[in-house]
Amino acid sequence: MKFRKRIAIFAVLFILLALLCSCSGQKGKEPAQINSIEDLNGKKIGILTGSVAYQTIQKYIKDAYIVFQCRC
Repeated sequence: MKFRKRIAIFAVLFILLALLCSCSGQKGKEPAQINSIEDLNGKKIGILTGSVAYQTIQKYIKDAYIVFQCRC
């Protein structure tokens, strides 16, 4: 029983470590500075499927690359 508990603890710690490392962001790349809505032209924009944001982006940002996210 002790061995199973150690394995379970190790597995949980490994998964947490993997999640933290994968969410660390991109190295060497500075975040984009957005000062106006025109700065979003040609950028990748994530929105929720079926939201009002989609209509707003279509209206004001013609060159946007839209990535849809599900509300799961």
